[in-house]
Amino acid sequence: SLLGKALTARDAAEANVRALESFNTTLDCTAGDPAQQVATLKTALSTARTSLQEYRTKLRDIVTALKGASTAAHATQETTTEEATQ
Repeated sequence: SLLGKALTARDAAEANVRALESFNTTLDCTAGDPAQQVATLKTALSTARTSLQEYRTKLRDIVTALKGASTAAHATQETTTEEATQ
């Protein structure tokens, strides 16, 4: 279902953002490998961004489905009203 997919995407996005928050963003040039620190942070940022975009897409799918259902219901209601007045 669309809602299930959106909830799964939301959970993944939340987990990735929480993981990103746990990173130490202070760059320590005296540490063993500062380039690896930066690469790890960039990967975490990319993962979080991608999961947030996927969540947004799933929410957009729900809104589109609801809008389509609303439009169809409105069209059905208009047809029913026109038939009743004739």
